[in-house]
Parts: sequence; C-alpha cells; structure tokens
Amino acid sequence: MATAKPTPDNQWDAIEGFNSDKEEYVRLDTDAWLRDHGIREESRKRGEKNFPKADEADFDDIHYKIHAWVNHRGRKCQGDVSQHLADFVQQLNDIEKEEDLTILEHKVAEIAHDATIRVEQRVKHDRDGLTRLEKEVREGTKEYEDFRRAAGLQRLPYYGGRRSASLIILACALIEVILNASLLMDVNPFGLLGALMQMGLITAVNILIGWLVMGFALRCRNLVSRTQSLAAWLVIAFLIPIIGSFNLLVGHFRDSMQAAIDGIVTNPLSMLENDALPRMISDPLGLDSFQSSLLVILGILFFGVASWKGYQWDDPYPGYGRRQRQLNAIKDKYRGALNEARHGIQGVYEDCVSRLADIRHRLEIKNNKWKDLCERGARIVREYPVHLRQYQDDLNFLIAAYRTENQHARTDSSPRFFSERLQIDGEILVPPSFEPPAETSRKGVATRIHEAIEQVQQAYHSASQEYSSLEEITAEGFHQLSDGMAVYELSHSVEDATTTKNFNPSGEA
Repeated sequence: MATAKPTPDNQWDAIEGFNSDKEEYVRLDTDAWLRDHGIREESRKRGEKNFPKADEADFDDIHYKIHAWVNHRGRKCQGDVSQHLADFVQQLNDIEKEEDLTILEHKVAEIAHDATIRVEQRVKHDRDGLTRLEKEVREGTKEYEDFRRAAGLQRLPYYGGRRSASLIILACALIEVILNASLLMDVNPFGLLGALMQMGLITAVNILIGWLVMGFALRCRNLVSRTQSLAAWLVIAFLIPIIGSFNLLVGHFRDSMQAAIDGIVTNPLSMLENDALPRMISDPLGLDSFQSSLLVILGILFFGVASWKGYQWDDPYPGYGRRQRQLNAIKDKYRGALNEARHGIQGVYEDCVSRLADIRHRLEIKNNKWKDLCERGARIVREYPVHLRQYQDDLNFLIAAYRTENQHARTDSSPRFFSERLQIDGEILVPPSFEPPAETSRKGVATRIHEAIEQVQQAYHSASQEYSSLEEITAEGFHQLSDGMAVYELSHSVEDATTTKNFNPSGEA
C-alpha cells in the first residue's frame, strides 16, 4: 500500500517542541513555516482581492490556522516535557524501590553478622596457639629475670663480637695449619699432604681447647659463686701447662722426624713414644732446630688468640648471652604468631568493610543519580515558562507577517480585527508538575550501612584486645625484676664488695 504524501501541516506537526535526548527546548522556525505554507503569497493574493473584506468582524481562516498551529506546538511541547518529567519520576521510584533497598539492607545485616562470627572464630582459633606461646614467654622471661637477679647483673648482655670472633678463630686455624705444615713438610715422609693432615689434628687441639675450654673457663672467672670461680681458675691453671707441654711435645716430635729422615721411617706413634717423649722428659726446652722452636711458639700463640676470642665469643658472664638469645627466640616466635593472628582478623575486618563499602558505593551511585534527576527535572520546569512565553512572540510575528503582506496588496482598508491581538492558550504557559517521591528508604539503608561498619569496627577492636603484645606480657615481669634488684642491692650493700661481681661487656671484673 502506497504511503500518502505528507502535507506541510503533517510535517510541521511532527516536529518536537522539546528534545528529550539533549533536554533542550526547540524554538519555532517561523520563517520556514511561513515559506512552506505559502502564507505571504496567499496573503498578497487575498489582499489584491481586498479579502478579507473591510467590514468583516471575525478572524479569517489564516488567523485561525496560525493560532491553531502555535497552540498545537505549545501543547506538544508541554506534553513532551510532561512525558520526560514522568520518566524522571519513574526512574526516581525505581531508585527508591522498596524491594531492592530491602534486599540491600538485609545484605548489610548479613555481612555485619558474618563479620562478628568470623572474627570470634578467628580469635578462638588463634588463642589456642598464642596461649601456649604466652606461657613460654612468661616462663622464659621469669627464668631470665631470676638469672639476672641471682647474678646481680644490671647491664644488658653483650655478645656482638660472636661473628668477628668466629671469623678470627677460623682464620687462626687456617693460618696455623698452613704455617706449621710448611715447617713440618720437610721432615714428613709424605710431604706437604702428610704435614697438613698431622697439623690439622694438632691445630684442632690448640684451637678447639683454646676456644671452647679456655674461653669458657675465662668467662667462668666472673661467676658470682666463689666455688665456681675458683674452679675456673684451677682449670685455667691446669690448661696452660698442658697446652705448653703439648706444643713442646709437637716440637720434639718434629726433631724426632728430622733425626729419622735419613733412617728407617717408623710408625709415628712409635716415634712419639720411643723418641719424642723421652726427648721432652729429659730436656723440655732442648729443641734441635729453629723450625721446631717456631712450631712451638706458633702453637702457643694461636692457642692464646683462640682462648681470647673464645672469651669474647659470648657475654663475659657465662650463660647470660645464651639465655637472652633463647628468650629472644621465644619472643620472635610469639611476635610472628601474634602478627599472623592480627593480620588474620585484619583480613576478615577489611574484607567485610570492603563489602559494606561496595554496597555504600552502590547506594551513593543511586543517591547521585537521584540528585541528578531531581536537579535536571527542576531545571526543565524552571526553564519552561521562559521558553513557552516565546510562543506568544512567535504568534505575533506570524500574524504580523500575514497582515503586512495583505495590507500592502489591498486597495481597500483592512478589516478592524487586523488591529486586534491574538493570545495563545493560557494553559500552555503552565509548567508540568514534577514532584519527586520522598527519599526515605535510601536514608535508612545508608544509616544501616554506617551502623554495620561501626559494628564490624567494634568487633575488630574487641578482638584486637584479646591479643596480648610482648610489652604487655613482659611488663609485669620487668616490674618485678626492678623491685627484686632494689631489694638485692639493699640486702648486699652491707656485705663485702667482693661477693658481688658486675662486669662490663669487655669482661673486666
């Protein structure tokens, strides 16, 4: 079926008075309308015929046509604006939809309840492991404090030289093996390799006894107990001649190997028993060569260095450094477990707060959209009278164009109504109503989100109080230590000063 050809009226009636996409009012194109409808041409034709007649009392059809078209466009504009505002109201109702907001509110309550349960479960799980570690820290602290009190120690332990002492001892061992092996390889039947093996054993005796035995004995001199201190001095007095004799025996052993170098090579143990030992007993200092004397001197020297570094390897008061290292290890273990536990509940807290923040963000989007729709609707209503009053001016322009052309072409006078003014329909100037629904439910959800976040924060804060820090665990013990040390000093102030020994990190009494 063929489509009817549009008439100018149909074309112009379809033009919108309000652009909903741009939210702009569309002005009437009066010149184009006059042209498309041939108003000026028709007006001249009628004027040439002196029509309408001078005695006509009512408006002619052109007046009614212009008036009707302007009113039609005004009503269409009003309808378009009214429909657009109605769409706004529908969107606002969707934002304030009770069902969706109720679902959000229930979800908020579920997250807050879930957060409380998860935090409580996490605390209960963590407390099982932390309680045991707390007990270890308390017991370790008490043992450490009792040790300090019994020893009368007011300073902190010092063992910062452990690493350097270990390196120096190792370097001494290597240097002694190499130097002594170079002195022994000339007389060893197996050359340098045999000398290295023999001097490795000899060096081990010098270094290990100096480091572990003599170094410990030197520290034991500082013990509070007179008996233990005396025993340490006895060990020192015993070790010095023993090590001296051992190194002299090594020197005589080299002389024995030198004497047997051109003869039959005997077993080293037999050589030591049959030649070196008798040599030493008969004349301890009677070494045959400079190399043997140097061998003895180097052995005693490295024994002395190892002994001194063995003394500096730990705190001058025996057991003090070891106890603090053990206590620090326990504390580090507790600190690691505590941090892990706190990170655990923090993760629960941040997860729940993040979920609540997402809901709040969604609600803020709704609020922003609500505010935007309300502002846009209010602006459209506010601008409506300004734009619609222009329709009266357009009507006056169209009527004036028709009358002017008609009057110019007339030979007779124009009718009296040519001087009368037409008015557009007053209802067109009344703006459509825009009344947004009351925003009550969204405010309730926002309040519930705020309360839920506070609830989660309170649960997190309460859970954090369940985890005792190291300071809290040890504070009472250190307070007891201070009181105990005060009593100790008071009780010993009248005693002989030699009964109490406090030492500085260098080990001086």
